[in-house]
Amino acid sequence: MPPAQTFFNSTSTASPFFQILDSAFLTILGPNPSIWEVASNSMFAFAHKAPVYVSDTNKVFFTSSNGGPPGMSDLNHSNVIGKISLMDVNTTLAANDSFINIPVMFSILPKTIQMTNGGTRPYNLSLLFVTSGCGSLLPSIALVDPKAPNNVSILLDNFFGQQFNSLNDIKVHPSGKLFFTNSE
Repeated sequence: MPPAQTFFNSTSTASPFFQILDSAFLTILGPNPSIWEVASNSMFAFAHKAPVYVSDTNKVFFTSSNGGPPGMSDLNHSNVIGKISLMDVNTTLAANDSFINIPVMFSILPKTIQMTNGGTRPYNLSLLFVTSGCGSLLPSIALVDPKAPNNVSILLDNFFGQQFNSLNDIKVHPSGKLFFTNSE
């Protein structure tokens, strides 16, 4: 049996809590931070990775799990990109201090983008995602328009002709260069 996993909690604060290692972080969180679950679905891992906030729409986009039943994805079914309205979150939280469940809206993407995995901040006004590919569709770096009909542009699906294995995460450097991981 593996040893129990322990987490650093120097204050023995009850879970959930914010682990603050630099007091400057309090200028972001404010004096009384709180944690709220704003959307849930016990049968579907709809918010697994790649949270991206788009200020123009005041929505947060995210991807479902792309690994089998929890994400409802397989060789013939890609995972999905969901979004929630932060205006809806704020309105509901202001009116209710107990359980809330904001409706999740799902974007219908063309079949050119399969198994979205990592994502990052808007890049040239588009969402930037990496995919692990599926079947004959190669892993890729893709731009997705956050507004319907969510047009997709594949930026890259190989390195000098060599197919990627499975792209996982992506970040935009302040210089505008893209950094991403390619799993073995």
